[in-house]
Amino acid sequence: MKLKWLLALTLLHFSCLGASLKVSLVIPDDADSSFWAMVVATSQSVADDLDVQLDVHYSDTNRFATRSAIEAITQQQYKPDYIIYRPLQGNAIEVLDIIESSKIPFITLEQGFNDAELAQIGQPQQKYQYWLGTVIYDDVAAGDLLSQALLKQHHLNKPNKKMSITGIGGGFDRVSVARQLSLQPSSKRNKEIIVNQIFPMSWSVENVKQQFPQVQKRYPETDAYWCVADIFALTIIEQLKLGAVAANKPILIGGFDWLPAAIDKIKSGEMTASVGGHFLMAAKALLDIVEYHKGTDTRFEQKPMAKFELIDQSNVELYQPFIKQLPWPEIDYRQFSKVYNKQGQTPELSVANLQTAYAKLKITQK
Repeated sequence: MKLKWLLALTLLHFSCLGASLKVSLVIPDDADSSFWAMVVATSQSVADDLDVQLDVHYSDTNRFATRSAIEAITQQQYKPDYIIYRPLQGNAIEVLDIIESSKIPFITLEQGFNDAELAQIGQPQQKYQYWLGTVIYDDVAAGDLLSQALLKQHHLNKPNKKMSITGIGGGFDRVSVARQLSLQPSSKRNKEIIVNQIFPMSWSVENVKQQFPQVQKRYPETDAYWCVADIFALTIIEQLKLGAVAANKPILIGGFDWLPAAIDKIKSGEMTASVGGHFLMAAKALLDIVEYHKGTDTRFEQKPMAKFELIDQSNVELYQPFIKQLPWPEIDYRQFSKVYNKQGQTPELSVANLQTAYAKLKITQK
């Protein structure tokens, strides 16, 4: 049975080599999301350069909306060649079943399964043969990277003193849990920090606004707020300005996502650090699809976990202008594809390499 499936998929693979690819990208948020807007912008730029017709579908930030979006795509008269989407725990198996039954190859983004679901799902191309692979960033290492950045600044402010840190978490999904491991008692960082508590906010800014005054009153000696998202860090900065309990010392604040507003706060000194670069996740998935679809090898190459990058006071001068310019359409993304780049080693798609490519482009344009 599996041999027949592989043969059918291989024939499909080679019959479509010359055609423009159609890919549906499902965004688990609305079009107003700053982070997902960066995901869409970079993905569209890759699609434009690599002959891909990209259809973006926005859903709400819940698993039911994601399922509805996937169902609508699989029921279209003219189905896409591939689907890229970010699973949400709770109905991940149902959604995978829907896509698998439609026989549309797909790639998932991030670790959107809970442990029970993951045990049933397995790895790509095992139970779900049309699940080609996944683009995952190392959230565990990223959480530690943020903790290190906060601790480094704390040591500069208060040498030889442990850091009192309060965590502002997302939910109980794998992304939140993985990022928060550096704040757990088993973490090596706990020798140098005192973790007051990690407050789950269900990925809701409104929850942060409502609960932060009580969080601050409960732990008034907090030296640093470790936030699972930049939007939470920005909210805390505003709450500290508006709050009834005034901070009587410098407060360190860090987050994830590299939102332009957060990078501005790092530049001004109101925020300590942000971990990011993962807005390239869907762009990476598109590159993988093109390699698989138009390459000479019908196997899908599963990449290792991608690494996050850090912006703090040491490099914000370099990153801020680049992120604020949003130069994604100007860069030629064919240089990051083995199908199009025949000139030796193909660089990895990362923000650092995008900066290098953009700098070279500007030099040639002078």
